[in-house]
Amino acid sequence: MRVVDSGIVNASFELFEWAEVKAYLHLRTDTEETTIMMQLRAAIEMIERRTNLTLVRRSFTIYFNGDEMENCTGGQIIPRFPVDISTHPTLNYLSAHSTGGLSTWSTYLDFKILESSPHRISLLEDASLPDVQLDEDAWRLTNIFCGYGDGECPEQLKMAVLMQLDSTFISNIDNERLINNAVRNFGLHGNSF
Repeated sequence: MRVVDSGIVNASFELFEWAEVKAYLHLRTDTEETTIMMQLRAAIEMIERRTNLTLVRRSFTIYFNGDEMENCTGGQIIPRFPVDISTHPTLNYLSAHSTGGLSTWSTYLDFKILESSPHRISLLEDASLPDVQLDEDAWRLTNIFCGYGDGECPEQLKMAVLMQLDSTFISNIDNERLINNAVRNFGLHGNSF
């Protein structure tokens, strides 16, 4: 299985407003806004990797090999959560019978998304499987949207992101102090190297 992040669905959606971040970090000026917002995005990504949750809503394409779909009793886990099944994901396969040497994607309709935790994709009972190529990425699930919408992210996750940002921010301040002290103590300021 391979997951491809197709990108943020609503680019204007941010998990935090700058004023909220500024207040949390006890900042008095806006001079570091750009840098801190980049660090915030990195903190969000770190929490997403640790929790396997998608905090900011975006679309994914998930590729499966032929064996994974043929032997998926109970369904294949969709590796991102939460999943919005109202978007009607599409399941495609690469036909084993290529046309003129070219492989084409065909749509497969006999599947469902199971609303379990985690969500799973499952073939319908008694569904006949098409003759699929034996390629690594013979099946793909597209139009799968995961993540929290505007105002839906649980407060505990938002706090985890702020705590991650805070630890990064504090360590950067400490590193800056160490570097400034080293420069001052060793008389390096104003010297060319």
